[in-house]
Parts: sequence; structure tokens; C-alpha cells
Amino acid sequence: MKNSHEIIKALKADGWELKRVNGSHHIFYKPGAKFPITISHPNKNLSIGQIKDAERKSGLKLR
Repeated sequence: MKNSHEIIKALKADGWELKRVNGSHHIFYKPGAKFPITISHPNKNLSIGQIKDAERKSGLKLR
């Protein structure tokens, strides 16, 4: 499993921007993307569901 820091680093490298934080949930947006990506941070081990959701929304391979 990957930690939230690695996922956030990959998203930022692809042009995703942190727009807001709600508690431990960091919400990223990218111009042209239909949906935002929510990552709980800091988190040592993200669930496979969170990683798959981020992959589906971003088009990146994060696993």
C-alpha cells in the first residue's frame, strides 16, 4: 500500500492542485477534470478503494 504523501506527490506532478482541506481530507482539483480527488492525509496506508478511486479520476497508475 502507498501512503498519502506518495499519492499527493504523484497528483501534484500531474497538475492536480490542492484547493481545500476539510479536517484530514485534502481535496484536489485539476482544470478539465470532471471530479475532484479526495485523499485523507496524513495516512500511512491508504485503502485500496481510495487508491483505485484516485486512479479512476486522475487516469494515473498509483499502485
